[in-house]
This record gives sequence, C-alpha cells and structure tokens, in this order.
Amino acid sequence: MPFPHSLTPARNTLRLLLGTAVFCAGLVIAQAQVQRIPSGNPRLLETGTPAFTVLAKEALGLSSPPLDLRLMPDGRILVLTANEIALGDGVRWEAFRQAPRSNPNMASSAAVDDAGRIFLPSAAGFARLDIGADSQWRLTPVAGWPEITAPGQAPPRSMSEAGGEWIWHNGSGTLLAWKPGTSARILAQVTTVEHVFGFNDAIYVSDHTSGVLKRISGGQITELSPGDTGSASDAITCSVPFGKEMLVGTYTHGLRLFDGTAFRDFSKHESIPSNARVTALCATEGGMFAAAVQGIGLVFFDAQGRAVQILDRRLDHRLARIARLKSAPGGVIWGLLNDGILRVEFPSRYSNFEPLVGSAVHSARPYRLDGKLWVLADGRVLRGDYDEAGRLTDLVEDAPADRFIFSFSTVTGFPVVGTQSGAFYRGPGGWTNFAPELRNFTVLSPRAIDGRWLYAAVGEIGWLRVTPDGLTVDERMPVPGLGDVYGNIAEGKERIWLELGLGRLGRVQLKNGRAEIFLYGREHGVPVAWAQVFVINDVA
Repeated sequence: MPFPHSLTPARNTLRLLLGTAVFCAGLVIAQAQVQRIPSGNPRLLETGTPAFTVLAKEALGLSSPPLDLRLMPDGRILVLTANEIALGDGVRWEAFRQAPRSNPNMASSAAVDDAGRIFLPSAAGFARLDIGADSQWRLTPVAGWPEITAPGQAPPRSMSEAGGEWIWHNGSGTLLAWKPGTSARILAQVTTVEHVFGFNDAIYVSDHTSGVLKRISGGQITELSPGDTGSASDAITCSVPFGKEMLVGTYTHGLRLFDGTAFRDFSKHESIPSNARVTALCATEGGMFAAAVQGIGLVFFDAQGRAVQILDRRLDHRLARIARLKSAPGGVIWGLLNDGILRVEFPSRYSNFEPLVGSAVHSARPYRLDGKLWVLADGRVLRGDYDEAGRLTDLVEDAPADRFIFSFSTVTGFPVVGTQSGAFYRGPGGWTNFAPELRNFTVLSPRAIDGRWLYAAVGEIGWLRVTPDGLTVDERMPVPGLGDVYGNIAEGKERIWLELGLGRLGRVQLKNGRAEIFLYGREHGVPVAWAQVFVINDVA
C-alpha cells in the first residue's frame, strides 16, 4: 500500500495550516501539554498528595515541643508548650515566653473563650493567660479549685470541650467542669481518661483501661460497652458529629457510629482498616471528614467512608502520630504532631505525585491501561502500584532496561514504548523488542483502523497489528525528512497532526485505509519556534 509523501501541499491545505491554532511556546516538549485520560477503576484511589507543610517547633519560634493546638476566634492558631505559646496564621508567627517567677504553668492543654482569652490551670486554680508589654505572659488567677477536691490531688492538666462545657482532668481521677463565670464542680471519678465528648445533652468519658464508656447526665453515671472485648481495644479515642449520630475513632477497631446508647460499624471500605487505631478526627469543608490513622497517616473520606485523598506517613515520619486535628475556615486542616504542627489544604488546589516518583519531574504524561495508571516521566515508564484497598501507593519503574523511553502508548491493549534502539511491547513474559530497527517509534492513531494502528519512527511511517504472538509491524513506508515525532493529536477520524520540533509540523491524512503525510516548515508559515497543535471541538 503506497504512502505518498509531499513537501509542497496544495493551496487549500496551506490556508488550513495558517488558520490552525498553533501555539509557539519556546523549547518545550509536547508531553508537557495538558491531557485528559479515561477515569480509573472506581474502586481505585489515585488522588495523590494534598498540599501540606510540617512546621517544626523552631519554625514557630519555640524551644520545646508543642503540647496543644487550638483555633482562635480570629482564625489564628494557638500553640502551647510547657512555658511558651505561639500565635500565627500559618505564615507569620509570634512566640511568647512565660515570665520568670510567675505562677508556674501546670497545663498540657489550653482553653479559649469566644473573646479570644486563653485560660490554663495553675497550682492555685484556674488562671487567665495575660501577655504583657514585655512580650512575656503571666497567669492571673480567676477561680480556685473546688473545696471538695481530694487533698493532695494533682491539679488537672488537660481540657476537653464537651456539650458546651470545659471538662478538666489529669488523665485519671477527678473530672471537673469549669468555664469563666461559673463555679468549678466535680462531675465524676474516672480510672483513666482516653477521650471526653458531648452528645445529646450528655457528657461521655472513655476509660482507656477498660474500654468502658461512661455517660454523665443529670448527675447520673451510666456505663456502656463499645465492643465485645471489654478491653482498651474498644476505647473511644476521638469523635466528631455525624448527622444524628457521632462518628468515633477507637483504639484498635477503626471507625464506628454511636447513637447515644449503641455502636455500629461505620463503613466496609478498606481505606481505614477495621483494626486501625484512629487518633484524631475532624469535619472538613464540603461535607468530608479527616481521620489521623496510626500506620497510614491522614485520611480524608466522604460520608460513605470512601477515602478521597490520603496524606501518607511515608512522606514524613512525623505524620505517623497526629494527636489532634482542627478544621479552620478556608479549607485548612491543622494537626498537632510530636515535635511540631501540620498544615494541610483540603480540598487541595492540586495533588502532588512527585513523592510517588521519588525525584523531581520535569515533564510527565499519564496513561490508562485496564483501569490502572501508567506515567511516562522524563524518559522513564512508571506503573501504578496499588494496595489491597485499591490505593495508589507507588509508581514503579517498568520499562526495558538501560534505555531512555521516547514514547509510550496503551491503545493497542499492550504497554508499548519507543526508544533509540527499537520498539518494545510488554506481554505476560515481560518486555519484547519487536522492531529493533525502529528509532524513536511512536504510535499515532488513537484507535484501531481496520484492525491496525498507524505508527511513525525516524524516516518512516507504517502499520502495527496484534497477533496471537503479540505485536508486529504489518507494513512500512519510508518518509524522507521525517525526524522525531514529539507529539501527535487527532483531528476527527481522518487527520493526525504531528509536532516535529523547532519550526516543523506534520499532518497525516487517512482515507480508505491509506495514509498520506505532509510536512510543513518555515517556508509554509510555521514560526521559528516550538509549535504545538491543539484540537477544540474536534477542530485543530
């Protein structure tokens, strides 16, 4: 079958070329163009990494690890350490130290009221944190301990907001309720406190030792069992409102739903395993949720429990333990880490896949095969690797060894690559060099034409065919002057445009199983720059 070649296209073709939307973008490669690929298998999660920042204590101006993180009414974040605080918006931070010889700070967490005042427990009772003109803070006593507090008992160090109350405790023993303008009162005695939350006019306290959940309402205490083990495995570690129920995290039983009296499984999706330890929860914008899962990282999921994005702990070891999560206006999630804090954009403006690649990427082009992801990146072919839950966990190099990959295609049903030393396809037995003589081979046709696919290589075009043995070259035709094809794009079903480098374009015309190729250069009006062709509504 002949393949006519022409360097002098007809006048109407020249007019078409000059009317073509040609974008000159300097010396860039065609693979940098924006590209659409088919959606993946709906059971797969391929959202990449959201924009995030981990701020160590030094970045906040602090000298010791943070103990607590709170959201201020004006949108700033409060970070508390043993004798310092930091206030900031994520970019600008101010650090303040406790003044020498002031009332010692006993707190591991702080309370903030609607006016932005900060309160901490001290040796003498509850106190307000006041920042002086010397940029140092001091504790001003505002309320003493209840008289009925056991003599010699250590003052509370932690505070939890529950049912409109501030609940203070020391991790064990007495639970106190106190807010400014009220008298402190004792709520209960608890062996160990894992988590405190409010729901339906009651306060619930999870006992870490036994896993029992105590319900405090109207002066009465009722014990509930979250699970069947009767151990710390059932202990509630965190909670967030979920419609008419509470979504709770557990010590080793993943996520569950609680209606005030009974528990049930939240979701069968494996994004958060049923045996996971969930250390923190919060609601996010858009009706989504975030869960800090030990061993995984930060998981963002929908109301059905399906993960929509994951910030994996392998990106930063400090993500392995997130103690607290706070959702701030503007799509920002804050997290408390062992030695700093975390800031995550969600929903993120973009997803980053470079952590899966393992190096910076200059250009990348995604592909889809059998519903899974493949990427051509800087001369390497990367195959998506998925875990049992369908989450994209890695991009693994999968290509002929010791070769720079010039092109990649999946349209034949095989992974196919072009190199300086042959064209390869990947079958069940690995990569096979089916055309060693082809240099920088590229598949052109986006779909089969009478069971064949058109290709181009340096100095020729031809046809491919799938056989029982694999992929084979079916027909070849020399094309003098045809160099590397850096990009190609179909215009309708009968025309393919080729991007050939500096000041050069090509056009393949398909008709009745025949292919004609026309080459264009500066003499035809192509600017002396790297030209790119775009198709809009099936018109170049």
